[in-house]
Amino acid sequence: MAPRTFAKLVQLAEIGPDAVVLDVGCASGYSAAVLARLVKSVVAVEVDAGLVARASETLRQLEAPNTLVLEGALPKGAPTHAPFDAILLEGAVPNVPQELLAQLKDAGRLVAIVTDGAVGRAKLWRRTGKLFDARPAFDAGAPPLPGFAHQPEFVL
Repeated sequence: MAPRTFAKLVQLAEIGPDAVVLDVGCASGYSAAVLARLVKSVVAVEVDAGLVARASETLRQLEAPNTLVLEGALPKGAPTHAPFDAILLEGAVPNVPQELLAQLKDAGRLVAIVTDGAVGRAKLWRRTGKLFDARPAFDAGAPPLPGFAHQPEFVL
């Protein structure tokens, strides 16, 4: 994801210094390293074992002890480490799985680039009790995140 787009998503998520954040699709660890300087702790999830090792080593070298990098399916998040104050998806997705939204604390926020092809739009979800509201924020593009398949719609 472009640094400018990432920065705008971080702003949109309204992340504070006491936040516990889930970084979905951390790749080489850049986003987790930035977040580690802004928040209490970061749990980063990456599907590629090579990238998990690279991100872990990078974060160790940067002395970011408040980060944890896990290998796993990106749409699953990190349910054993939930709930989170904020969740950032580091790429474009066709939709956000309920399983990720369920990992938010009450008043928690999830930000993602949702795309239906060539056009992408940043969206913010906010949890209130058991309900979630979503609102569009800005146009943006990002590479697709692996594992987020487009859900088929009902067709007659």
